[in-house]
Amino acid sequence: MNIRCMNKYCEIFLVCILLLLYSCSNTENEQNPADPVGVNFDAGDLHQSNENKILITERDLQNKQGPIVEGINENFNEVKNRQKSVGIILGPGLNRTIIYASMFAIFAKKGVPVHYVAGIGYGAIVASMHASNMTGSKIEWCFYNFFNKIKGKKPFSKAWNAAVEEHLLTQINGKKIEDFDKVLVLPMWDKNKKMINYQKRGNLQEALQFNYNLVTFLEEEPSLSEFNYYDRDYFKNSGVDLLVAVNLLDNVKFLDIDGINMLGYEKLKNNFNRNKKYVDIFYNFTAGNISMDQPENVPDLLLKASKESEKLSELILEELNN
Repeated sequence: MNIRCMNKYCEIFLVCILLLLYSCSNTENEQNPADPVGVNFDAGDLHQSNENKILITERDLQNKQGPIVEGINENFNEVKNRQKSVGIILGPGLNRTIIYASMFAIFAKKGVPVHYVAGIGYGAIVASMHASNMTGSKIEWCFYNFFNKIKGKKPFSKAWNAAVEEHLLTQINGKKIEDFDKVLVLPMWDKNKKMINYQKRGNLQEALQFNYNLVTFLEEEPSLSEFNYYDRDYFKNSGVDLLVAVNLLDNVKFLDIDGINMLGYEKLKNNFNRNKKYVDIFYNFTAGNISMDQPENVPDLLLKASKESEKLSELILEELNN
């Protein structure tokens, strides 16, 4: 075989080798459809098992969730921030807490999200109702039935508390604090430590009984008047971005004067006002001359509450959009 032929065969052999190498290179770079989108990690190189392989699916990309990996997010103009979480703390107010029913109805209408709800006194009852997904209208209906039952009865009397159980707690009795879609937080008395703790789990009925009788409990434990019922750090550490406290105690007025109730609610009012610096929005609903122990002028109260709830909705939505 002459030299010319040998050179020709060598050239053919080299071409074949180059084609083979090119083919292998393309095969290695070709991504398996089952592999994570845009990610070409080699578990062997990383000394990891397949169980620990990082997976980023097409669904993750569509939802714009998960980690941002260079090379797979070029089609994103921007990555959406998560929606800010809102916590609402409902202050005490006895019969006036029907205002919260109107407030939640306006929140639903205006699209104000509520992720955490807490309550003090009778505000704890409404907070639990709302956490259980009762509508504002249904909460209002429960209160109307309650008002009809307590006419002429003294607050916190045996007959009054029986009406609370029958008309306000029927829908939620037997539940636990953690049973609801929304996060419910209730102050609860720790008998051993002699202090209030925030409860997100446990017996709902016990927590509510403490809360709606809180005004009388203040007489037994004077130090409670100094307790911060809405500790900002606690709620922030629980994931609340915007903390809103709602106050109904612009004044403390009773039609049937009871010295103990007056003193207890004055303590609650002073405490609530003193600690308003710990929240992002502190809103006073104006109850005017409507007393706390009698359900007179309820339609007028609800009308005022609706108008003020619209203002509060605007404040919350403005903060969320900033």
